[in-house]
This record gives sequence, structure tokens and C-alpha cells, in this order.
Amino acid sequence: MNFDTLTDYALNFYSSYPFVAVAIALVLLFLAYKKPKESFKFAIFVLFMAAVFYALGMFRDTLSTGTQSANEGIQKSKNLED
Repeated sequence: MNFDTLTDYALNFYSSYPFVAVAIALVLLFLAYKKPKESFKFAIFVLFMAAVFYALGMFRDTLSTGTQSANEGIQKSKNLED
């Protein structure tokens, strides 16, 4: 998943549910204004979790590629034995 995909999701959400998107933005801005320390901690937590999920996604893609290559090798060796 790249940044373009995320922006497309956000824009599609905004175009589908504009009132909900504006309400979410206003709540986040209000919280950032009233409690900046907690908002900063929350933003750091969200960024950390995004990095973790991104790394897990990359790891999953690597595992699926390796598994696919291993399965192809098994099929080739089975075909050679027959």
C-alpha cells in the first residue's frame, strides 16, 4: 500500500461522507487545541502503528513470494520425477 492509495481512500471517504469527514476533522482539531500534549502522543502512536502495519504488510508480501517460489519448485521437481 502506498501513499497514493491512502489519499484515494481519504478522498473517496470525504466525497461519500462529507459531513462525517468534517465532523471528524473538527473533533481532532478541537482536541489538538485543548489538549496538545495528549494529541501529540496520539499522533505519534498512530504513526508508529502505521509503520508497524506497513512493515507487516511488506513481510507478508515477502512470505507470499517465497511460498509461491517454493511451490513452483516443488511442482517442477514432481514433474521431473514423473
